[in-house]
Amino acid sequence: MTDLRVRPRSIAPLTAVVIASAAFLILAPLQAQTQNPYDSVRQELADAPEEPDAWADADIPAHLSVVDGNATLERDGRIEPALENTPLLAGDRLRTDRGRVSILYADGSSLDIDQFSSIDLLSESLLRLNGGRIRLAVVRVTSAQPLRVDGAGATAWINQPGEYRVSLGDPRATSVELTLATLRGSAELVSSAGRALLRAGTAAATTANTAPTAPWTINVSPNDEFDRWSEEQRSARSGSQSIPYIPSELSVYSGTLDTSGSWEHQETYGYVWYPYVGAGWWPYCDGRWSFIGGFGWTWTGGPRWAYPTHHYGRWGNNSNRWYWIPDRRWSPAWVSWAHAPGYVGWSPLGFDNRPVHGFASSKGSPNWGWTILPSRSFASRVNVRDVAVGADRVPDSTWSQFARRGAPARPSVISVNETPLRAPGVPSRGRAVPRGTIAAPIPIGAARANVSSAPRPGAIAPPSSGRMAPSRTSGASPAAYTIGPSASPYSSISAPTATPDNRARSAPGNGATGGGAELSLGE
Repeated sequence: MTDLRVRPRSIAPLTAVVIASAAFLILAPLQAQTQNPYDSVRQELADAPEEPDAWADADIPAHLSVVDGNATLERDGRIEPALENTPLLAGDRLRTDRGRVSILYADGSSLDIDQFSSIDLLSESLLRLNGGRIRLAVVRVTSAQPLRVDGAGATAWINQPGEYRVSLGDPRATSVELTLATLRGSAELVSSAGRALLRAGTAAATTANTAPTAPWTINVSPNDEFDRWSEEQRSARSGSQSIPYIPSELSVYSGTLDTSGSWEHQETYGYVWYPYVGAGWWPYCDGRWSFIGGFGWTWTGGPRWAYPTHHYGRWGNNSNRWYWIPDRRWSPAWVSWAHAPGYVGWSPLGFDNRPVHGFASSKGSPNWGWTILPSRSFASRVNVRDVAVGADRVPDSTWSQFARRGAPARPSVISVNETPLRAPGVPSRGRAVPRGTIAAPIPIGAARANVSSAPRPGAIAPPSSGRMAPSRTSGASPAAYTIGPSASPYSSISAPTATPDNRARSAPGNGATGGGAELSLGE
């Protein structure tokens, strides 16, 4: 027989539900009256992805990848110490004293500058050597727009991809010689009195008023200190461990990533990169902001690995460890901004186009990820670590007023020159990150199962790199690394879609210039 008696222990849960429901009905009006006025705003902001910016009308700039010793950068008449990871503009002048500099272009081309040298970076196709020596490794160049190096009234025309060394004698001499050595490729040395074609393994010299010498054979192996230094930088850029996990556009950073961090599998994104950093570090906390007219607020990170990890891809946090998720699109910074009276803050964006951690609910935690500065201290070329304040330094009355906004206003004085130094022979992209509706970044090695074949609205498919990403199965053969408009990296996070007014709610907000990279105040 079925026992229909009600046992006493079954009454307690039912009674608790009834009491809780009654309490809710009684207290709800009181709670509505005392509710924090910012709660609804925080909820709204927490639900809103970042908006696209209007800054992205420029190409990816070259940058200072290595500064070894004393060097200066002159821009708009202002001379400052050259710092690694600084984006370069057309018109910049670099001078070295007892130091050497290496410049890396977006396509992987490089320009190495020897000690006691001076060069003007006039455009992607025109350099002016004022003295000293340079070495060029050119990935691509077109016959319609060859790379030109002028010096003392003579010109070196670089017509093919390859490696070249150009040197200029003492500018104070009566007759200054421009010497061109072709290590690999083809180039011409030209003066007002003639020209000489140089094949691989040859060199020639000329002055402004004399014909170039007959080409002579040279030894193309590194034969002096500058050559060896240049080869060392080239070798340092080549890695093996990171190559399977990054797009081909970032392969020139594989060596730096190999030595500065490690790759581990993360269930949501595939393989991600963990930097070797100390406790208390988070992205965009070690470096400085600079306002560049063509980009807006642009981040210059401290260590060399900060350039690829803070200008490409996004960040995540796991067990108080920050990890980088690669992507091929460049931005001056992938951050979200926050403002309150007297303060400005920013946080790295995650792959859902929102701050990795909410602002209010994670205040002061070790992996919080937000950097806060007094507004009066936020300026170009200011070291962030020198002026940042802890969350406990912000008054509670001010804390509740933090709200989402774009980046801080542009300073009253900005760079006159806004043209980025593009890679030689590369047509203008027009925009670094396209405006309009763009798809959320696709993590490397993301799962493809249960993905709809229909493209997302307005999705833009970057070109496939052809590289291989590791399989999730240990010991299995790598699976092809591809990015397409129909792929979605999210299993538990739905990809953002376009809003009815066709603005790209799904586009990552650019922390660089304040068109719409903003704060989510809740978790």
